[in-house]
Amino acid sequence: MNLFHRSDPKAEMRKNERVTRSAQRELTRDQQNLDREEKRLESEIKKSAAKGDRETCTVLAKQLINVRKQRQRTVGFNAKLTTIKSQQRIAASTATMGKVMDSTANTMKKMNKQMDATGLSKTLKEFSKVSSQMDMKEEMMDDLMNDIGATSEGEEDAVIQKVLDGIGVEMSGEIAKAPVPSSSVAASDEDDLVRLQKQLDDLRS
Repeated sequence: MNLFHRSDPKAEMRKNERVTRSAQRELTRDQQNLDREEKRLESEIKKSAAKGDRETCTVLAKQLINVRKQRQRTVGFNAKLTTIKSQQRIAASTATMGKVMDSTANTMKKMNKQMDATGLSKTLKEFSKVSSQMDMKEEMMDDLMNDIGATSEGEEDAVIQKVLDGIGVEMSGEIAKAPVPSSSVAASDEDDLVRLQKQLDDLRS
């Protein structure tokens, strides 16, 4: 519910201030007239007193009392108008703040309607579920690629042993056919075997 559906508070304040200023100007003019009347009566009372006219002095004194009372009321009312003017400014400021708060509240209500808490929770759960599935599939793909590119230690040992066995048989056959080598030839063959063994060891590692 919009509590501030009337005209703009600032415009209302300006309108009221114009009325207040106009009233204060009228009161100021009245006060000035009363001041002049007060001085005139004081002067007349002095003249009558100088003549010894007590009756006239009494009448003029009553008029002077009424003028002074009216002047006092005018001054007091003028002060009240000044207070009212200040209160109008405060009220306009409060109304402006209320209007802003009302507009903000309506905006927040609209946003809350658009942001369905149940729907948002469901969306977040679905996102978490899909994200977990993607992570699992990625791990499965990594494991599969590792399985394809890897060989077991037993397979490596079997291949290396097969190579060694083949070399051993071949070397045995050559040694059986060949004449007894000299010590230098035997040392050379031994060096070759050592180098070959080192290469095979490197392959293992």
